[in-house]
Amino acid sequence: MSWSEPAPLPSGEPAPRWRTADAGVPAGVALLDCASAYDLAIGYAVFREHTGLGHADLVSEFAVATPLPAYPDGVEDHDRRWPGVRPEALWHPAFWLPEQIWPRQVREDLTEPDPVWAIRICLELEAAGLYLPDRGWRDVLHDVGLRVEDPADLDRIRAWQQGAEDPALDRLDLSGRLVRDRDDDDPAGGPGWAADAAAGLVSDLLGRAWAVHADEFLGWIAEAESTGVVRPRAVTMASLGYGVFAGAETPGIEPATEFWTRFERAVDDPAATEDTLLAGPLAEAKPWLASTRVFYWPSVEAIVEVAEQAAR
Repeated sequence: MSWSEPAPLPSGEPAPRWRTADAGVPAGVALLDCASAYDLAIGYAVFREHTGLGHADLVSEFAVATPLPAYPDGVEDHDRRWPGVRPEALWHPAFWLPEQIWPRQVREDLTEPDPVWAIRICLELEAAGLYLPDRGWRDVLHDVGLRVEDPADLDRIRAWQQGAEDPALDRLDLSGRLVRDRDDDDPAGGPGWAADAAAGLVSDLLGRAWAVHADEFLGWIAEAESTGVVRPRAVTMASLGYGVFAGAETPGIEPATEFWTRFERAVDDPAATEDTLLAGPLAEAKPWLASTRVFYWPSVEAIVEVAEQAAR
């Protein structure tokens, strides 16, 4: 099911509608969970198709479980109508981030890199109740009375994207949910809480991703060895490895970008057979992946500890 049909509230207003299809997040996964690399890649492809955005217009980080639309560098360069996005996709709350939230934060003269920005935005969206792991994304167009399934409403959205005024879309504002005032009684609830949390979490979230995905890749190799279905697994690893492990630096082994570039080249070799793939790139990947898993596994334990502390 792509969305849950809301029941009216006692006041007569409709309850929130939640969407899971075309949303880019594997079902039941929290935004900071570490999902399967394969599922994340499929979610990215689905979200890209649904939104009509190209690679350069999306932020996709394996530290988080969802792709996000890329905002421009400066506030003055942002068109909140998103004219390049398919109107069917504007139900997604990530397209409606207020100016106090989406610009890159600067800390100690350093501008947020993609992983930190993506973590911060995901923290903000979940804390605001705009994403629930067991329900999906909140349809913010439904909140102002629009349904993207209705051709007339879709025409309204498309016209608004092209510059027309629209009373519902002009007033759609998530500031009330996402922008927080300073609360001295709740240090985690002030306006900078998510930036602080993202900066503190990024190292372990990335490390967790590299450890968990190294373990996942090792499972694929074991499956190829036991079933004899070698080439499909090798091709999947070749297509994902460079992006999944970008930035990983495990002492004593070949740098990730160099290793996975060489791995992809070997898998793409037209002369490669199932046997040469097993004896060559897959055999070489096993110690590389095992070392990466061991080196970064403390990050998995650190994130578990953070989650346990938060649940107390």
